[in-house]
Amino acid sequence: MRQEDRKSSETTHSTIDTGNTMPKAGDSNVPQKLNAAPKNTRNTKLSMSNMPQKYGTSTHPRAESSVTSILLRGRRPSSSKIAPEKQNLDHKKLSHSPSNSNNSDTKAFQPYASGLDNSGRRYLAVSTGAKEPLVFALEDIATRGIQSLNRLGAGMLTRASQNSFIAGCEEVSKQKPTFKVISAAGLDAGAEHFVFGSDIVKRKGAAAAYVSLDSRVPSRLTQQFKVFGTLEGWQQIAERARGNQIFLFLLSLGFVGPVNALMGHVNSSYMLYGRAGSGKTALSSIVSSAYGWSDATSGATRLGFGLSLNRTVNALEHALASRRHTFAFLDETALQGGKDLRNTAASIKAMIYKFEDGISKQRLTEVDGPLNFQVPVLLTSNHSVRELSAHLPQPFERQDYDRMIDIGVPDRPSGVFDTLHGFENLGALICHLSNIAAENHGVAGRRFVKWLLDRRAANHEELAQKVETYETQFITNLQKDKRLRGTEGFDRVIRSFARVFTAGTLARHAGVLPLTHSEIGTAVLSCCVNYLQRQAEPSAALQRPHSPLLALKQFIGEEASKLPMLTPDLSLAEVTKIGAFSGASGEVLLTLTKFDALVGGSREGKRLRRDLERAGAIGCTRSGKGATRKSVRHLVGAHKQPMDLIQVKCDRLKALAD
Repeated sequence: MRQEDRKSSETTHSTIDTGNTMPKAGDSNVPQKLNAAPKNTRNTKLSMSNMPQKYGTSTHPRAESSVTSILLRGRRPSSSKIAPEKQNLDHKKLSHSPSNSNNSDTKAFQPYASGLDNSGRRYLAVSTGAKEPLVFALEDIATRGIQSLNRLGAGMLTRASQNSFIAGCEEVSKQKPTFKVISAAGLDAGAEHFVFGSDIVKRKGAAAAYVSLDSRVPSRLTQQFKVFGTLEGWQQIAERARGNQIFLFLLSLGFVGPVNALMGHVNSSYMLYGRAGSGKTALSSIVSSAYGWSDATSGATRLGFGLSLNRTVNALEHALASRRHTFAFLDETALQGGKDLRNTAASIKAMIYKFEDGISKQRLTEVDGPLNFQVPVLLTSNHSVRELSAHLPQPFERQDYDRMIDIGVPDRPSGVFDTLHGFENLGALICHLSNIAAENHGVAGRRFVKWLLDRRAANHEELAQKVETYETQFITNLQKDKRLRGTEGFDRVIRSFARVFTAGTLARHAGVLPLTHSEIGTAVLSCCVNYLQRQAEPSAALQRPHSPLLALKQFIGEEASKLPMLTPDLSLAEVTKIGAFSGASGEVLLTLTKFDALVGGSREGKRLRRDLERAGAIGCTRSGKGATRKSVRHLVGAHKQPMDLIQVKCDRLKALAD
């Protein structure tokens, strides 16, 4: 496909009414005062005569996209209430501002209309000479607004020209509002519009509106709501999901966000865990393509529509706000704690309730209200929730597990797939699916949301009844499953799985998922049963020790007799891979990496080695500078390569108190 064809496809949504329209500066529907030049007693009025000749016609490849994304944002998420003194703008017919190319009378970079969001916040539309105006929150005009307009060629460099522009904005802001603004991603308060980045999908017959997202939401993330290809093209992904239980489950999970938003349900979080290289990240990114794809210029296409967990808490909240009511895939939990699993586990535990609440913490430095980022979250990890819990002084409790549901990937060559559909290996199928997602993305999510909004508008009670029926049907089938001994105490988890089944079934009725009712139900039921079976295992077998010393004792007590001997024929690579050996005198030899992994991380390992040295429970080596190295050097391999190993004296270790 040619590059110019791709660009055109990304910016054209012929099948969905976005409703992004704006009053013309000369429109008869706009009060006449808006068409008049703003009053100014000083001879510094911003006009065509003192402006650059080519403003509004910038051809820089990123000028319009980057600046528009900066300006089409407010600072505060929309509220569900409209101030009583503000009028209802739903009846206003909106249209585009005129282009400067065919109308010499149009003044570029002039404010000409005002609007309101649901919270009563005031916005201004500024003509630029392009087809679309720029929309600013009123309080941003004097700072970010002028700076951004100057990037487009406004040339407001002197204090006089800036004051003249601000005076015009002040005059227009007093006029009657003529357009509606939505300032938060996802479903709006009236359930008539759904915002995807800078686009709007609206129900049939809904009034037009304009998007101006909260300025804290990163524009580079909202730009990932790209539309390219066709629904039929994307459905090839779903065809390859047949026979793959985890794949089918994740496809259904991808459509939970809009349904929960319409029904007012609380979102759950999920963790896909398994060994490295099992296809977790790749499959999650493929599923996320229902809503968009990352910009190829950003170098982040590996995650598709996903997000990296390599962020601070504040940055994570802002990133999730861009995915509100859709689907948030967060890659690699290890990025939250590095090699120390204790830090990773603590971070994940703190995130569990943050994801559930979906509301950012109100900070003293923020004038605006808290951000809303209510969205179903999928994380990927090499460790299960229970494995992470074992590294915490205060392990996870029942309510924690219920809010972070982990889905295990079997340890097998095919990884996340039960069947490879004739492909040679896991990598070949992943490559095939990724290519489909790269050429077909963003269509499925919009089509599903449009169907939901229209169905709700036609008969809200009927849609709510269908949702309840599907949830009840899933729970009934689960209770009949003979693989389970009982489901008492897991009501919250079961309800979460039931909502995944419901979302997948609704996506099937919307014509988005080309799957049968039985295929969706079997896949979600299988994942739910597997989860409940793991949770029902004896607590003694699942609960790992909480202290590093106890963890080391348990490993040596259970595994010492099974460990291989450290022999001269083993290469350095083999010793590193195995990690644990039995010594000639009954001691246990561990690589530094293996030791740290057993006790919960490098920090805990360093502390424990210091304690074991004092107790004489590990072998030490005196260095030439008088220092003590808490390891013993061995020569391994045919080339006698030196390698430091932790030499644990088992008899001394057993004598230590826990």
